[in-house]
Amino acid sequence: MKQRKQDLLRCLTWLRNGICFCFTWLALLALILCRIRQIPYMSVDRLLLLLLFVCGGTVLFCLWFSPFPFRKMRFFHRLTGFFCLFVPYELLTLYRLEVFHESETTLPMLLAFLLIALALYLLCLFIDRTVCERKGREYTERLKRYQMRKETENHDHD
Repeated sequence: MKQRKQDLLRCLTWLRNGICFCFTWLALLALILCRIRQIPYMSVDRLLLLLLFVCGGTVLFCLWFSPFPFRKMRFFHRLTGFFCLFVPYELLTLYRLEVFHESETTLPMLLAFLLIALALYLLCLFIDRTVCERKGREYTERLKRYQMRKETENHDHD
């Protein structure tokens, strides 16, 4: 029970930090975009939509990647579940923010968006695999050295 409480607190901390970091990041990007497009201001409604988007995305991230709801789930499954829910959520938000316009959005634009999301997903999996393999080799090497040292110590005591 104590572990579940710690996991929940960790999840809530991630939630708080994620919302703060992501909203700040997206607000800065939106300000830069407004400056580039020479838009003098950003409406409160758009900022609220950005905040809601960040809150929803952060909740999805925390649910899939913190140990709170899914204690023993592999990274691949966590990432897949997150992407399957986040990408449609992101598309809906981009439509609501009018980054994509229903009348102007073409199939190639949507496919490009989905291909970029898929490429990022595959990149995350590739990085995970390479890091895991490297860490596994390091762990195996350390374990072998430890076992050899223990074996040597046992022979010395005999």
